[in-house]
Amino acid sequence: MKILVIGANGQVGSEVILQFGSTQHKVIALTRKELDCVHVGEVNSVLSSIQPELIINASAYTAVDKAEEEIRLAHIINAEFVGQLAQYCGHKKIPLIHLSTDYVFDGNKEGAYNETDITCPQGAYAKSKRAGELAITSQLQEHIILRVSWVFGVYGNNFVKTILKLASSRSELKVVADQWGRPTAARDIARVLLAIVSKINSPSFKDWGIYHYAGAGVTNWYEFSRVFIDLARNKGMMLPLAHLSPIKTEEYVTKAARPKNSVLDTTKIEQILGIDCQSWKNYLPEVVDGFIEQNFPRVVNA
Repeated sequence: MKILVIGANGQVGSEVILQFGSTQHKVIALTRKELDCVHVGEVNSVLSSIQPELIINASAYTAVDKAEEEIRLAHIINAEFVGQLAQYCGHKKIPLIHLSTDYVFDGNKEGAYNETDITCPQGAYAKSKRAGELAITSQLQEHIILRVSWVFGVYGNNFVKTILKLASSRSELKVVADQWGRPTAARDIARVLLAIVSKINSPSFKDWGIYHYAGAGVTNWYEFSRVFIDLARNKGMMLPLAHLSPIKTEEYVTKAARPKNSVLDTTKIEQILGIDCQSWKNYLPEVVDGFIEQNFPRVVNA
């Protein structure tokens, strides 16, 4: 199958290229250089020159706080561009796999969110991502929208790297402890996408729609930080950090609201597509190793 991956140099896109590269699929990778999501009018011409049989959209505007100042830009990339992709796929009768987010929910529910729960996005980023979902569902039947949460990985910027960088230069850190979710490794998401493509390849496949996927294990940002900071220290990373303190959301003011409950219910993807959820802890060592190698090479080589 000829698969086009958009956002190929991002956290998930980079992992998709690596994992799909060892399969029988012909994978074409597009970064912003080849297809700028801001230039929505270029979509049809670029895609027509490639003629993919399936598109995976791993691109997105993800600067949650900055989106409050760049509302229009976030909407163009996360909604209008996605709408053009869906339109193209509908015209060419090819499937679209699109990555979305736990932020489409407001976080006020008690318990995990499933795919049928009412969405209530709170900030500009969240609203733009939900608009992107609607742009797909309103005009394309053959789609998979995969909502993921708390993404981290070897490539790109993410929470794990940010905290490790801060921990390597500060003696004290305060991390929010009342926002709950399921961290998800980018490499794990790529594994899931590969499994979904295998399912789609079946002539009898009809299970299109929205699915939730997240790493196994619920935690909060503070406890999550403790796990990978301890791991980094066990790997020989010398950190000046002496105090890691839990705080409430109200003590850490941000421009955009974060849901206090981001826990995604993954029952549907497990039962319908037969995809198991792997623990996010399994993927932390390689991310920590990558961070140490990039920032403290002598620690790895010791």
